[in-house]
Amino acid sequence: MKIIVNDILKKKGTEVFKIKAGSSLMEAVKIMRTNKIGAILVTGRGESIEGILTERDVMRAVDEYNGAVADVKVDDIMTKNIIVAVPDDDVQYLMGIMTKNRIRHIPVVSKEGIAGFVSIGDLVKSKLEDMEFENRLLSEYIKGG
Repeated sequence: MKIIVNDILKKKGTEVFKIKAGSSLMEAVKIMRTNKIGAILVTGRGESIEGILTERDVMRAVDEYNGAVADVKVDDIMTKNIIVAVPDDDVQYLMGIMTKNRIRHIPVVSKEGIAGFVSIGDLVKSKLEDMEFENRLLSEYIKGG
């Protein structure tokens, strides 16, 4: 059975944590820590995606600024060239894209704007659930039930 990104968003929800460009790194870190997330979208005017800030970006900034990150803005360290997914993307395809590009989080966009946010963990979980379901069906078939 083919699983698409929209199937994952239906289960996990479409909530996306965002922060405005120009905000402080510390403000972003607080949102990420409070919500137990590994990445946050950085938006510009309206809902335009300007970049993504990840735990890796934060760690790199702590090193680059020798820990003096109080005045650092998200714009200074965010990843600007981001890859996005669409709701109809196949999970297997997306796992390949994320692995090839060594990224763990990807925003999902549709014609209406930001549709959600998925992590590599979300994709792996969906594949595991699908495999468990398939194994159960095959087991019942083999047993004659």
